Amino acid sequence: MKMKIRSLIPVLLAALVAFSCKSAVSRMGTNETPTRGNITIGVDESYYPLSEAEVNTFEAIYKDAEIEQIYASEDSVLSLFMDDSIRLMITSRPMTENEVAYLRSNLIVVRTTKIAYDALALV
Repeated sequence: MKMKIRSLIPVLLAALVAFSCKSAVSRMGTNETPTRGNITIGVDESYYPLSEAEVNTFEAIYKDAEIEQIYASEDSVLSLFMDDSIRLMITSRPMTENEVAYLRSNLIVVRTTKIAYDALALV
């Protein structure tokens, strides 16, 4: 009898840990993480092939992630971002200091990440 109880202890501890982790997410009020949830992003239409491939790969790896892409001109994408309609944008230029200052005044922190460089090669 003691052997059966001892063999159940690890199972009960694992179940307790699993349920406590799930309830922590519920307490936070969101089920979104960097690899789970829904997001709408704006993409400069010139980056359609690159973005489509990246999003398809990401969603194939992370089944609980759903990314809606809005393809538009660079100015339209920037306008959507400034209006807080999208949370991420992919464009070919960095934001100006005036644009960053406007967002900071609205308590929005801007982070820029270069994902590619463009080059010309003559062979």
